[in-house]
Amino acid sequence: MKKKVSFINPPLTPRERYGRLRNGGDFIPPYGLTHLAASVREEGWDTAIVDAPALGMDTITTAKTALDGGTAVVGITAATMSIYNAHDVAEAVKVLDPGVKVVIGGPHATALPEDTLDRFPKFDVGVVGEGDVTIVELLESLENGCDLDEVAGIVFRRNGDVLRTASRDLVRDLDTLHKPAWDLLPDLATCYRPSIMGYVRLPANSIVLSRGCPFQCTFCSAAVFGNSIRAYSAEYSFEMMMEMVERYGIRELEIRDENFVVDKARMRDLCERILKSGVDLTWSCNARVDAIDAGTLEVMREAGCWQIAFGIESGDQGILDTEKKGVTLEEIRHAVRLTAEAGIQARGFFMLGHPGETEGTLEKTVDFACEL
Repeated sequence: MKKKVSFINPPLTPRERYGRLRNGGDFIPPYGLTHLAASVREEGWDTAIVDAPALGMDTITTAKTALDGGTAVVGITAATMSIYNAHDVAEAVKVLDPGVKVVIGGPHATALPEDTLDRFPKFDVGVVGEGDVTIVELLESLENGCDLDEVAGIVFRRNGDVLRTASRDLVRDLDTLHKPAWDLLPDLATCYRPSIMGYVRLPANSIVLSRGCPFQCTFCSAAVFGNSIRAYSAEYSFEMMMEMVERYGIRELEIRDENFVVDKARMRDLCERILKSGVDLTWSCNARVDAIDAGTLEVMREAGCWQIAFGIESGDQGILDTEKKGVTLEEIRHAVRLTAEAGIQARGFFMLGHPGETEGTLEKTVDFACEL
């Protein structure tokens, strides 16, 4: 067995995430870390995940838990709202064991790699983009004392300078990846659940069956997963879902793909597998309003889908056009109507404060939401 690596989802309280709406927010597993942990464990590393939010851990407890057992490398994930929390953990780790290497990854480090290392001195290395392959090569280089210049997809320090290596290609065939290391997380059935609006029964959990999005909405960053959609096959997706059901007792899944319905053939294949299995499972998903039709909705409902969340964003057509959403208000109305007629609940995501937003466009959005 190689040295130990501990992956950390840093402390972030429901109050920090949701404010006064904290009781209705979701508690979802750190998907990225489960994939990284699966990859490095397969290569022989002693591997742990410390999901601080799920366990209610503070900064010091998180650092101590991560270092238990002689950890040589700590990998921390962070979105922008948790980047300072992540650095607090890194500082605590360095106080406890200055020799441990701290790697930062996730959306924030990917969007601003050089800036992240410039601003936060306790991060030794940053992983840019998908880390499934990068983390394995990085750990091998760190263990063997090799030059980090040869590891694609990272930023690192040398003599006070922050250097960035060549970009890492995206993983094209997701079926080549190892299944997520859910066994390294706290109990999936009791420690996690979608938001209060996102499930009809418990135990419920979330799952990701694809990466990326082929559309060009200007408000969305493609820094991590690119401008194409890459999906697990229907067979592989079904296997992951059944592991949730059979091993962890989950009875409802929130499929958090950006656009679950884009590849209709794959979606129908997956629905048919669910139906043939006779599994007791309900689920929800995300979709674009221009991706659904009556036949598709019927198949989804029969397979257990009870809710579809649509990215509606605004009730002003001008704002939708400016941000290259690629849909019309009438298409949104039609999709919501079709969904309701199919016996599936329609859920809408809206944003306020778009570039060019006025009191008038805000009123249109509120009116449109109420109309729908």
